[in-house]
Amino acid sequence: MRKIGLGWPVGWKTLGIHVSLLAVFGVFLPWFKGVEFMDPAIPTIYACLGPLFGAPALVQLLRDGDSGWGTTSARIAAATVYGEGMTVVLLLLGIGTVLITHRLAYLYLPDPILLGEGLLLGFGLTLALTAMSAWITLQFSGRMAIVVLRLLFLLLFGLFVMRSWWLPSIAGWGALVTLGLAGCFLLLVKQRTAS
Repeated sequence: MRKIGLGWPVGWKTLGIHVSLLAVFGVFLPWFKGVEFMDPAIPTIYACLGPLFGAPALVQLLRDGDSGWGTTSARIAAATVYGEGMTVVLLLLGIGTVLITHRLAYLYLPDPILLGEGLLLGFGLTLALTAMSAWITLQFSGRMAIVVLRLLFLLLFGLFVMRSWWLPSIAGWGALVTLGLAGCFLLLVKQRTAS
């Protein structure tokens, strides 16, 4: 575990940030939105939050420099699991908050198939962006990867703001596209670590 960078103790600052994010996006915002939180676009957007956590974490894990394919792929997997874990916790907290605070919210639960497609899209997006950030970090630098990630996050945020209603209808094939991109970036990372 320590070899892939997961053996570090968690500081109070990091723990405080995570608890704050869970409180704001997992409890307060769903409580504030109420039953509107169950609109198909919002749980799908929540299902796509993994890259915000996983990709920057991977850049932190790769700060030691080049390593072999085995270590790098384990770090990509760990960052992806971390990002998706945070996503699922936020989504469950949000839906749970709405169900607890609004009596008839169970009538508006998200469609399970649509939610599954959204989670698959989020997984593909998280894996693609963590693999992309790994390749950029190994090929160029961690600073370059963070700049590219910030630009992509701004672009995705703009897309979500302008076309959030569109996301549930493209989640299925979007998942296939993002998983394909993830495969391409994983091949690039494997090629980079082999040389």
